[in-house]
Amino acid sequence: IHYSSRNQRIWTPTCFAYPFGAISDGTQTMLKTMGFQSSMTCESHTNQITRDPECLFGLGRYLRPGLQSTEAFFQKIGL
Repeated sequence: IHYSSRNQRIWTPTCFAYPFGAISDGTQTMLKTMGFQSSMTCESHTNQITRDPECLFGLGRYLRPGLQSTEAFFQKIGL
């Protein structure tokens, strides 16, 4: 968190979500240079999180429709 001259909080994002899954060569390097600590794709897959910070880039995510219950969603993906 940063504070402006008016003592307002300014949040610095640390995670980047690729819009529509649009990933290009060099994007991950650029995001790291900009200070991002993780990124999420639009691919549906379970992630393996380790102590290696590199594993936080290219994370998969499951897109759940807003009207679907959490229980139904997890049942559908087998969790």
